[in-house]
Amino acid sequence: MSNVMSKNILLVSFVVSNKGHGREYLTNIANLTSKSSNVSVFVPSDTDLQKELSSEITVYKSRYGYGAIEREKYKKYGKLSQVIRGGARVRDSLSIYKDLISLIKKSDFDIIHILDSEYISLLSFLNSINEEGKIYITLHASDFYFNSFTFGSIYKSCIRKLLNRSFNKVNGVICHGDWIKDRLQKSFPSVSERILALNYPSQVYKNLSSKSLIRENLRIPKDKTLVLFIGMIRRDKRIEIALETISLLSEEYCLLIAGNPTDYSLSDIDYLIDKYKVGHKVVTDLGFLQKNKFEEYFSISDVLLSCHSKTFPSASGPVSDARTYGLPVVVSPGGQLQYYVESSKVGVVSNGFAAKDYARAIEVIKGEKNQIRESIVEASREYSWDSFVNRQVNFY
Repeated sequence: MSNVMSKNILLVSFVVSNKGHGREYLTNIANLTSKSSNVSVFVPSDTDLQKELSSEITVYKSRYGYGAIEREKYKKYGKLSQVIRGGARVRDSLSIYKDLISLIKKSDFDIIHILDSEYISLLSFLNSINEEGKIYITLHASDFYFNSFTFGSIYKSCIRKLLNRSFNKVNGVICHGDWIKDRLQKSFPSVSERILALNYPSQVYKNLSSKSLIRENLRIPKDKTLVLFIGMIRRDKRIEIALETISLLSEEYCLLIAGNPTDYSLSDIDYLIDKYKVGHKVVTDLGFLQKNKFEEYFSISDVLLSCHSKTFPSASGPVSDARTYGLPVVVSPGGQLQYYVESSKVGVVSNGFAAKDYARAIEVIKGEKNQIRESIVEASREYSWDSFVNRQVNFY
């Protein structure tokens, strides 16, 4: 990382003020980058990072917050929730970007890295500055072509050409995987030669202590094969398919559902559990998970189930986190997740999107668990946070 020694790097994050992987993403990158460079971060006003960032890191805050756009606050709008929330994101992002522009004008940063962003406001930002050679952007989305009649797909396909023109001001783009890189190169030819693919990082595998006490507290028998469904519970993660999947498996299997239901009510989930008659095979912890609970649930499980819909071709935080705990994964076919699982040999890709396909994949995992575990440990080293940040810093 010597090539950026003593450079002044500004890391910008919007979603750090929300709950989820965004916070860990910023803090890990900032702390590790600060070992070789002068690091500052720019975040919304409703963000407290004092306990999580190195004392050497300077924190700048916008006058505006971003927490008001959390998904659960918009559930009351029903089918219009995504559109209304999207409008709020644009509004708040534009305000925060104005403060960022003011900071940039009176500072002397060598590198400005936008770690996450809403795209209309990003376009406005790029058109408002003249900082060529300094701007780096991480794109978490993978597909900017129209592929479904969803708000997100229509929105990204409409803005793609405008972003491509503005990306001539961008020195580099980081994305989470080679499959995604290929898609972005086709979407944004103006920056196609300056895209770096880095698999979503995780902590290195750690050999954890006994699972028995945690399982006992959750009333999960030691001899059961525990399938984990964890993280923000959105429509595209298809909790109904996870429940149908466990209904098709033998009594040897049980399902742990843990996370905050942003697109479902608690009564919706209760209804689905009753519908598939799996109440005796399901344990739930519905709500925002503290870090210790998140770690506990990964550590006691035997397989992670990720049954995303066809409209989700991107990387997944929980699928990456599974490496830390030596946990094999079952994922949907297609997109970056299939590419990652097959190339790293960390689990099994379902043959289709139906519950029977996921059930069959889970059964395959059981017979290949030891072999898969070795690949997971190796992948956890290759895609560690240290490795991720080293490669990102060398890209600057």
